[in-house]
Amino acid sequence: MALDVLPIPLTWVLLAILPVLFYLYAVRPMQVFKKMGVPGPTPLPLIGNILLLLRDGAWNVEQERQRIQKYGKVYGFLFGKTPLLFISDKSMLRDVFVKKFHALGDRNGVTLDTKPSGRMLTNLIGEDWKNVRSTLSPAFSGGKLRLMAEAINSCAD
Repeated sequence: MALDVLPIPLTWVLLAILPVLFYLYAVRPMQVFKKMGVPGPTPLPLIGNILLLLRDGAWNVEQERQRIQKYGKVYGFLFGKTPLLFISDKSMLRDVFVKKFHALGDRNGVTLDTKPSGRMLTNLIGEDWKNVRSTLSPAFSGGKLRLMAEAINSCAD
């Protein structure tokens, strides 16, 4: 089957367009941190850095220390096509979690839609999250945590 306009078979046209589409949808999204100047491991198209997590383990503290030494205290990681920013600088974490916290109300992730665990603070988003957080925050003030420290330490021992 040939195109009426060009004397080129449709198969050749589609084969020429395929690498462009692959670049636009699989390779280009993986360069999000590179464009921002954030260091990190080089991601693979479509899967990002998932192979590193499978090889090293998701909660391997020693690998995390090595990444911090290699890439710095702030580095980017791609979980599939989802960009994750790892921050280990204390002052920057304080700025993000205290001063800029209003911008972090909703989080990506798996949320459970079951009765008891679906209402956990880590699974809530939006207004539900704000309501539960405002209810729980007074219970974890600095003074109340100091009062609970002895009981917590005795339980930990």
